[in-house]
Amino acid sequence: MTAARVIFAVLVIALLGFHDDGEPSWGPRYLTAVFALWWVFVPAGAAQARRALVVGLLAAGAVVQLL
Repeated sequence: MTAARVIFAVLVIALLGFHDDGEPSWGPRYLTAVFALWWVFVPAGAAQARRALVVGLLAAGAVVQLL
C-alpha cells in the first residue's frame, strides 16, 4: 500500500500546468488529491503522537488560516 501512495504522489507531482503566458507552472493545487489521501491516516498518526504535539500542530494550522 505504501508503494501505491508513492506512485500516486509521483504521478500527481509530474503534472505540469501552464499559465496564461505559456510558462510552465506548478503549485500546491496539484497536491489536493494527495492531501485528501493522507488525511485518511491522520487519526492513526494523531493517536500515536504526544497530545502536546497534536494540539500545537492544530493551533499552528488555525493561526495560519486566520492570517
